[in-house]
Amino acid sequence: MRFTSALPIGVWLIVAANASLVEEKLHDLPQLATDVTNVTSALDALAGDTVFDAFHINDTKSNLPTNASSSLDDIGSVSGNASNSTIFKSLSNSQALCDRVNNMDCSGDDMQNAGKMAHHQACCDACKALQGCRAWTWDWKRTGLCYLKSGCNNPRAGADGVDSGYGGPAPSPPAPPVPPPSPPAPSPVQVQVISYNLYWWCVSDEYGNCPQFANGRGFNMLYDTIKRNGPVDLIGFQECDNVAQVLGGSSMAPGFSSYAAPGDAPMAWNSQKFFKIGGPGQVWVAHDQYGNRFMNWVRLQVQGSSQTVFFANSHGPLNGCGPDLGNRYLAGVNANKQPGDIVILTGDFNCGSNTAAIKTMASVLQNDATGASYAGADHIFSSRGVQVQWQGHVNGAPSDHGLLKAVLGLPREISAFAEPETVGMEAVMHEAGDAGQVVYV
Repeated sequence: MRFTSALPIGVWLIVAANASLVEEKLHDLPQLATDVTNVTSALDALAGDTVFDAFHINDTKSNLPTNASSSLDDIGSVSGNASNSTIFKSLSNSQALCDRVNNMDCSGDDMQNAGKMAHHQACCDACKALQGCRAWTWDWKRTGLCYLKSGCNNPRAGADGVDSGYGGPAPSPPAPPVPPPSPPAPSPVQVQVISYNLYWWCVSDEYGNCPQFANGRGFNMLYDTIKRNGPVDLIGFQECDNVAQVLGGSSMAPGFSSYAAPGDAPMAWNSQKFFKIGGPGQVWVAHDQYGNRFMNWVRLQVQGSSQTVFFANSHGPLNGCGPDLGNRYLAGVNANKQPGDIVILTGDFNCGSNTAAIKTMASVLQNDATGASYAGADHIFSSRGVQVQWQGHVNGAPSDHGLLKAVLGLPREISAFAEPETVGMEAVMHEAGDAGQVVYV
């Protein structure tokens, strides 16, 4: 069946009526699928066949009034696109990328001009093929150009001859960048610490009542014990009358400095690892039948770093292990250390771990190591936060005390250390020249 240049009046009325219906329905987007079906059915009836040839309408519209000719343009467009079953399938689902929205322009968000397209599905397919494309706009009426877009954030309805689609699965977000590995925590400064009561009066056979150690035999045994338990960086001696002699006999003299304070508790430090920045000094802590008891101290700095250490050593009193003694030790530390100093305190305190004096000190400082001699009289304390990498005690013969040792890791971050508190004690300093400072608390 073929159209001629003129139509019977009845056919013309059918065409005009259906064209008007299509024009009205195209403005009602939610009913698009239903109306397109109605229009197609009407056009099929008009054509008398199941296939409607848009060319016949173009051949006929020159004989129609202007408004009917315009309506047939819309019919041709709708009919041609309605012949693609994809739009019907996509409309049955939620909004998908290829769901065509008529007379809507996705303004902006442009990615690419994909060129001329024959129908909206081709435009949508081009969008699918472009990474990041989330919307498309097809100017089918004027240019036929297809515009691919990253989204439809500014939709404009009523755009004649322009259809758009948007949606589809959201693009996978880019994988977050892999953060660079955290720099390793600075390794702690390792310090090896010894506390050792030398039993001097017997080892030296000072009074002739320890003949087994006479003629230097006791000292040779003592030096050998120290050598066998090296290396060492800080060493606190008790019952030591000549620290220079001990350092020399133990082959430590060339690399060690010392403080031979009044009393019997000298101390020494590795001068290849530390240099002195404060003190030395002496703090009175008690008095017993043998006289005054002191805590000796020096401030040191680790060479090549800003790490500072408050190193102290003591030989404590007999029969006086109350909390007041512990408070005097803490007061002496607090009166002489500086902010940021790490405290290391060695000694034969003549007080076991369960005494009030040691418990008071351990409430502020760490009790890193305790010996087995005399109910645990020997201790090594440090600031809280210091790592105890190893600790132990060995037979200290010829001494009557074991040799107590701890390997400590001093963190390079020093802000975390608790400051020892004076617990209400007052400290008064007295200058003592090169012998250090004597502080009575």
